[in-house]
Amino acid sequence: MKKISKILVSLIIAFSAPLIFFACAKEPKVLQTPISAGLVNNVICNNNGEYLRTEILLVTPENKNVKSYIFFITDSEDYNSINNYVSILSDKNYIDITNYFNSLKTYHYFVQYIGKDGYINSDYSQLEQFTSPAQQVAAPYAVLTNTKLSWVPSEYATNYEVYEKVLDKNNEVVQETTKIQTVNFNIKEIDLVARLINPYYKYVYSVRALAEGFYTSSNLEDSNEVTYIKEIVLETPQNINHYKDNGRTYLTWNAVEYATEYEICINENTSNTIKSNENKLDITDYLINFAEYNFNIKAINSEYNNIADSNYSQTYIYENTHKLSAPEGLSVSRNGEYIEIDWNEILDSSLSEEENSGITYNIQILHNSETIYLNNNAETTNISLLIVGTNGLFESLTSNKAIIIKIKANNVGNYILESNYTTYNYTISMVED
Repeated sequence: MKKISKILVSLIIAFSAPLIFFACAKEPKVLQTPISAGLVNNVICNNNGEYLRTEILLVTPENKNVKSYIFFITDSEDYNSINNYVSILSDKNYIDITNYFNSLKTYHYFVQYIGKDGYINSDYSQLEQFTSPAQQVAAPYAVLTNTKLSWVPSEYATNYEVYEKVLDKNNEVVQETTKIQTVNFNIKEIDLVARLINPYYKYVYSVRALAEGFYTSSNLEDSNEVTYIKEIVLETPQNINHYKDNGRTYLTWNAVEYATEYEICINENTSNTIKSNENKLDITDYLINFAEYNFNIKAINSEYNNIADSNYSQTYIYENTHKLSAPEGLSVSRNGEYIEIDWNEILDSSLSEEENSGITYNIQILHNSETIYLNNNAETTNISLLIVGTNGLFESLTSNKAIIIKIKANNVGNYILESNYTTYNYTISMVED
């Protein structure tokens, strides 16, 4: 009995040993099912941080027990059939589907983990759906400096389109909004000088950002507009002159193209200029003194900001002079051996009291066309002259002497001019009158 028991124990031990071994071996583990997969925009830049491209990635959470990942994706309407899916094996937790992806389609996708080190493949993740909202890139902010159009780059933009609209001086459209250029994303400025040729015309520019992937182009109407109006500088007025008409004095000059008015500066007084809407000006009332007046003229366009004023012209010098009237009331009489010459004092209403008091006279007496008496600066309006003798008009009076008496007012300074002569014919007879 003891022997059988020993045999049974041995058999039990012999047969139970494999059972114990298998009971102690590790059971296979099933990988946890991926939570989900999703689409991600991945921006690629170079070492300088400049934009190169945008990738579309299909991504799932990483798992350390995974040897590889299988991504399934379809744009088929029959997304319930696995036969319509593209499967892509990757040793990373993402794949690049840029060339497959179209943001205008609806995609369905899921992922599966492939196990390693005794881990069994996971179940499929939850089926996901994605329809791109087609996000717009931000519109660039445009700036126009002189003839250079520049813009602040838009994130995710791949290229830019430049649009132009042209209006005439009456704001009538002569060119509808038109694309004039497409430029690479790394260009941020263009020169428009060759296009900006017409003065008065208004050039309106806007920039559209182009994009791809999840992003679409910016709307043109969302872009800011910048305006350029060609600036010209008016020509400087030329050929300044003056003329008199009906007692008035007028300043004239050549008309300037595009000028709407003219600014006249007198004696460099730029704070009190005169405006004229034609290329002449009645300056009579501005000539308040008999003196030299300096005139400078510039052309102005008051309608358009893009037309710059001209420079002031060269100085035109106008001498405002006044000619004294010839003496009046001239009379001659004989008083024994003397002749008395009288005339009226000149009192000019155009002159001040001081100027009137400074008037002197020029007196000439001629006989046979020869000057026998001359006084250049007489301060009185009468004079008595000895007829004969050493200091007389004649040494002797052997016959009647016909003489001509001429009197004029002398100039007072440079601008109050001398008068014409007043002439009186007189005969000195041998017999006293």
